[in-house]
Amino acid sequence: MQAQNPAGASLEALQAWLREKSEPHLSVLSTLLDAHGLFGETGLASVALQPLFETWYAANEGSLVDTLADLVQSGWLEAGSDSRYAVPEGLRQTLTTELAGCTDSSSLQLPDGPVRFGELVEDFFRFCQSEWPGQLEVEQATRVWGGQAFTSQGRRHLVLLRPTPLWLDVHAEGYTLIFCKLPEAIEPLTEQLVSRPALNQRLTLCDLEKAQKMNLTRSDLFVYFERYLRRAHGLRLLPPPTFTQGLVDRGWLSLDKG
Repeated sequence: MQAQNPAGASLEALQAWLREKSEPHLSVLSTLLDAHGLFGETGLASVALQPLFETWYAANEGSLVDTLADLVQSGWLEAGSDSRYAVPEGLRQTLTTELAGCTDSSSLQLPDGPVRFGELVEDFFRFCQSEWPGQLEVEQATRVWGGQAFTSQGRRHLVLLRPTPLWLDVHAEGYTLIFCKLPEAIEPLTEQLVSRPALNQRLTLCDLEKAQKMNLTRSDLFVYFERYLRRAHGLRLLPPPTFTQGLVDRGWLSLDKG
């Protein structure tokens, strides 16, 4: 059953709805907006969202089935006959604008105090312009919500803030750095990064509050960002121990010293 499309809802109603909804709802919407806007997908099947949704939420914050049903009933998602879900086309720009505003104003806790994400990205770019002139440029042709597109060494880098990415993909010609919270049990994330070369070569996940990273790339931008975090904020990122052990178990890393 498909609910009435609320495309005519007022901006105030949308803002109130976003304030009331839980993080799982926002994660589903964010993931689908990225699928539409970044990767040209018409929608995503629930089975594509299920593994990572369970990684973060199912234990204590409801099920994906309930979250999708609530979003459809509210009119912010539409369900296809093949169990694929999409944000109605008439709502995508409005939702993107509102979620981008929420993202840019979100506060991240760093060792020297809280900072808004939008300010962090701007300060990082100024730092790069001072320390490494000409090595990093804002890519004007690529528009992304909740983040920024940069060019370094001729390669595109997307820097994004997301609640939790429930579906992972990257552009073949660039790199993606996602700031998000990492779950306690990261085995499903480790499995995806290790088993999918397109991801492990081009995708980095970073949790600033935990000072943790999941990174197997050779991204110039991520190197710059790590140096910026250390010098400007006194933050050193380390991989979660379980991620390191997962790489050892799969033969990607050896801890032998002799």
